[in-house]
Amino acid sequence: MAQDSIMYRVVQSVGIVLAGGISGTILGIQPLTLPSFLLAPTPLLLRQWNTTYENGKRLSPPIAATSASSFAYLAYRSLNSQLPSDNLKGKLYAAAAVAVISIVPYTILFMATINSKLIAKNEELIRRSDPKEEHIDGGESAKELVDRWGALNLVRGLFPLVGAILGVWASIS
Repeated sequence: MAQDSIMYRVVQSVGIVLAGGISGTILGIQPLTLPSFLLAPTPLLLRQWNTTYENGKRLSPPIAATSASSFAYLAYRSLNSQLPSDNLKGKLYAAAAVAVISIVPYTILFMATINSKLIAKNEELIRRSDPKEEHIDGGESAKELVDRWGALNLVRGLFPLVGAILGVWASIS
């Protein structure tokens, strides 16, 4: 039983730490990184954004999935317990799992269009021998898109933060 308790605490810690970590990473982009990006000339802005985007695309989904899976496991364990007090814990863990993994559909629904536009602008600049934004066809400037992306990214960072808070609440209740 002691081993089970230790493992339970490890899973709680993994869920909470990863949710808080991914939230901090996402939320930190807005005040720490984007202001510098927006001061850069367009070619540099797009390279910087693209690097940040590719790193986030590679790292964020497995971190969010691990955190959400941890919370889902804890919800399953709590909701299948015979203790009445575990019912609330189970619901909180389930809500935490949903909150954390919600960054995926949010990104697809609200950010994919902007991501695609920025990726296209970056690829167009790479192909050009004279990489200036005014030579790129189509609509909004890279700075406008990155600024909008930053606002949407700020909202996206709140999902795992809520998950971490719910995970802590469940852990101490």
